[in-house]
Amino acid sequence: MTHGRLDDIAAEIERVRERAFDQAVRLAEATGDNGVVRRYLGLPEADPVHQAPDHE
Repeated sequence: MTHGRLDDIAAEIERVRERAFDQAVRLAEATGDNGVVRRYLGLPEADPVHQAPDHE
């Protein structure tokens, strides 16, 4: 495989990632569900957010 071919493959991978990100943004805007977006992108579930106690 030539160096130029590797550059072509790397460029195509980047284009796919950009399309996936654009689609993920649209999915987030449409659903408001970060879990759905994470699954779409093949990411693990997010850790739960722990709320700090209120100090009065």
